[in-house]
Amino acid sequence: MTTAPRYLRRGPLRAWLAPGVDLEHTIAADGDPDHLLTRPDCRIVKLQRKVVVGRVESAGAALWVKRYAVFAWRVALASLGRTSPAFGAWVGARVLAAHGFATPEPVAAIEFRRAGLLRRSFFITREVAGAVTADVRWQAILADRDARRRRAARRALARALGELFRRLHAAGLYHNDLKDVNVLVDGPPAAPHLVLLDLERVRALGRVGRRRRVKNLVQLARTLGRQATATDRARFLRAYLGGTGTRAERRAWAAAVARRARRKDRGRRRAPAPGAGPTVTCTIVCQDEEAHMVPCLESVAWCDEIVVVDGGSRDRTAALARRLTDRVLTNRWPGYR
Repeated sequence: MTTAPRYLRRGPLRAWLAPGVDLEHTIAADGDPDHLLTRPDCRIVKLQRKVVVGRVESAGAALWVKRYAVFAWRVALASLGRTSPAFGAWVGARVLAAHGFATPEPVAAIEFRRAGLLRRSFFITREVAGAVTADVRWQAILADRDARRRRAARRALARALGELFRRLHAAGLYHNDLKDVNVLVDGPPAAPHLVLLDLERVRALGRVGRRRRVKNLVQLARTLGRQATATDRARFLRAYLGGTGTRAERRAWAAAVARRARRKDRGRRRAPAPGAGPTVTCTIVCQDEEAHMVPCLESVAWCDEIVVVDGGSRDRTAALARRLTDRVLTNRWPGYR
């Protein structure tokens, strides 16, 4: 049995496969991961113009599928001779693993090209069981009613994040989007284990300059940092500097991060006033769909409004729908069989 990744080329399909992964068995007969994303049991957690992310069970394992769309002709033209995002994530995972950093286990990176132009690409990984993003873990810590356990968990996570950032930069590795949702956390609260996501954004630079280092610190400061106390931020910075920085050095870094964060906040577009933009409404007409109701509604949770029209279900379809939206209407359809 081979222990090295396998490269496959078949018509417009090009793929890197992890050892032991069979394309037809794990993905689909034609190797197209869109079949996984469009299955009724696939839970879509991100649905955007550029990226779709879904979780699905396949070949006895929970997989995460990230689809990168080619959303404009300029993107397609720029793809000529360039690595696709999926192949970039594959390389990023291997680079991080070689330096001792944890990532979700890669299963496959697949791209489709026509005449050299990228059409779409997919990065597929195994689920990290029990892991949640850093923002979710932080909220769980804050909700803990045991004060001593809560303080210990906050201290442990702040230090773990600081050490992660320090080790990345010391290894000459740069992640272009190190915000809280791109770091998974598992393990006990007192000893968190961190796993990196968005691997297509990883670059091996050899040396990470101060500007990029500050940028990464700002990315975390503007996400998780907004929910942290000054003490939490100081612990993070002390761990990031390796415990060797002087108080003056720590203050200088903290001031640089604060200045950059303020500039980013000033440059951020103001949120539109209520009613200024269109309202996105999803209407679902269904009957006897108990098995599919919850994952269906979770996949459209990003909509402003969800309306479910039930045709007179004889199962728990309507009851399950009411857990996720209060707009559940009943319009019996006697012709249904």
